[in-house]
Amino acid sequence: MKHSKHCNLCDNEIATFEKGIICGISKKKPEFEKYCSDIKLNKKFNERLENVNFKLLELKRKKKWNYLSFFLLIGFSFLLIFKSGTIAELNKNETYFLVHKAGIIAVGITILMNTIRNLTKYKEKLKSVKLEKNEINSVSKIYGIN
Repeated sequence: MKHSKHCNLCDNEIATFEKGIICGISKKKPEFEKYCSDIKLNKKFNERLENVNFKLLELKRKKKWNYLSFFLLIGFSFLLIFKSGTIAELNKNETYFLVHKAGIIAVGITILMNTIRNLTKYKEKLKSVKLEKNEINSVSKIYGIN
């Protein structure tokens, strides 16, 4: 059992460089199996729960925008890449045709990579917040808190 799940939410937790996480009551490392009889889930617990719920709500609010911008920018970047020749021909200067075409393709690839990176960062952040929420829920379930 990871004591840090419990101790990080407890108001009695003390973190030191020498000993790591210790109990503020016993002044020793946590020594329980599944349940701590000295746990105090008040201020720290409520703050963490409120914070993680706020983060989760914000990420869920941004979900539609993230996916909409992802698909729009993916479409735009593929349009740039596959239509780069047509766009480059608008210049009417054959000398720089390949340079313009390569530049347009580079811009399309850059937009494509940034779009994928942004969606990946969003999904990683969402996964991290959900994991934190699940840890809080698992501890609260052990102690009978809804």
